[in-house]
Amino acid sequence: MRRSSALKCIPVKTSGFTLVELLVVVTIIVLVTGALIPSFAGYIRNQNVKQAQEQLKSDMRNIQNKALTGTLSDTTIGPNPVEYWGIRFNSGAGTGSNRYEFFISDTNTTCPDPIPVAQAQGHSEIQNTLEIKVTGGFRCMYFSIRDGSINTVNFPGTQLIVGYVGSTTSGDCRRILFNTRGLIYTNSSLLCT
Repeated sequence: MRRSSALKCIPVKTSGFTLVELLVVVTIIVLVTGALIPSFAGYIRNQNVKQAQEQLKSDMRNIQNKALTGTLSDTTIGPNPVEYWGIRFNSGAGTGSNRYEFFISDTNTTCPDPIPVAQAQGHSEIQNTLEIKVTGGFRCMYFSIRDGSINTVNFPGTQLIVGYVGSTTSGDCRRILFNTRGLIYTNSSLLCT
């Protein structure tokens, strides 16, 4: 019996990748990943600052709401009734400048240091790699129980800057602005000064 020569010419199909094709694909993946990592790290930094900005703005509004609703307005400090809710920001860079404290007060003329135990109402803090950029001593913000207006002690203006500790790089900071009537809002400026 004779075999057909046609069977000898049928090509054998193989599946898979060659080593060169695999190396090309892996190289492309490494290059794309290497290009994305720095931009992703920048995105994470920006989101951390934005989250701290929103947390601080929310806490400011929460204290303002406590003042407007008259929370603890029936309390007295010595012979005087409570007239203000306040927030004290710590100064400096690094340790402690990411923490702020809440208190009640009968006056809005000085920034207490330390806050008397009877007036302290708690504290909050942002991520420890971030800071609230204030300089030159403690800064206090008072919210009036009468109308929610804002009075500040030792503030250089009507804004707070939140950013990475010691950073002056544009994009590492965000601002919270306020006015004496009680409006609190954010600004798109990313400058640290």
